[in-house]
Amino acid sequence: MQLKKIQHFAMLIMICLTATACSVSQEETLDTVKQYFADYQVLSTSVNTEITDASFYLPSGFNIVEEVDYNVVLEKSGQTFVLFHNPLEGKMSDINLKRDREDKTNSLLFEEKQSSEAHSYLVVVPNKEEHLLVIVGVGGAKLSTITSYENLQNDVETMLEIVHSYDVE
Repeated sequence: MQLKKIQHFAMLIMICLTATACSVSQEETLDTVKQYFADYQVLSTSVNTEITDASFYLPSGFNIVEEVDYNVVLEKSGQTFVLFHNPLEGKMSDINLKRDREDKTNSLLFEEKQSSEAHSYLVVVPNKEEHLLVIVGVGGAKLSTITSYENLQNDVETMLEIVHSYDVE
């Protein structure tokens, strides 16, 4: 009987060690997101949502909760995303970037990318209890949310898609 308990205990320890070894670290997650941002290529997504003075692609599962002035509150599965936009600022504008640079010293990631079409940036700042504030900006539009390390990559991918599709009418 004692031998069976020892075997079960040993197996439990091996499972825990394997699970720990296989999990992706926070640093690896940040590195993956950083690389994804650097390599991101703008795809032509169909704009499917119109708001005052602008339009953008809203992925499946997202809903507009509220639109006030130049802010649009989006929601997906209980997670809130806030789109701040200034229709007077084009995709090459750095107006939001200048404001968000203030978080650079506190950030885990602060990345900028400029092409002939757009000036984009990504900011990841620690928030309370293992959560992260994520900001993705392109010109006069930026999208922010609170997320976890587990959802960071998927959220950044979706946020880039939304913000890069933003277009002023």
